[in-house]
Amino acid sequence: MTVRDVFELRKQGRIEDAYDAIRPLYTNDKGPYTSLAMFWMATNILKKRLNKGRIDEAEKIFAALERMLPNVPDKEGMVERSFKKCQELLERGKNRERLAEDGPAHLQTGVWGEELAAAYLREKVYHLGT
Repeated sequence: MTVRDVFELRKQGRIEDAYDAIRPLYTNDKGPYTSLAMFWMATNILKKRLNKGRIDEAEKIFAALERMLPNVPDKEGMVERSFKKCQELLERGKNRERLAEDGPAHLQTGVWGEELAAAYLREKVYHLGT
């Protein structure tokens, strides 16, 4: 498996497979191209985990992104913008989780309704963007 193969998997929408494929490559090669590929796959997985409400996993991935950030080439600022977007999404996910657990009843009902609608759309194979 090569980094090019990883990007091909991502292009095909096989995000989980791409993430699983890049991890061993990144373990053995922390060069700029592999680091960049690992960064993009990790951001995709972080978003998927947040969409599924798996905040703890998303936090771990975000911490890994934070450690990785200084070694990822970013000539046009796309990496930094994506990192900040992930940070915003993670904060939103944490706030949402707190509302669902500790917020007023009407907000808990709203969160529940949104989650139910999202689950229905995912079941119908709609892609929910972040």
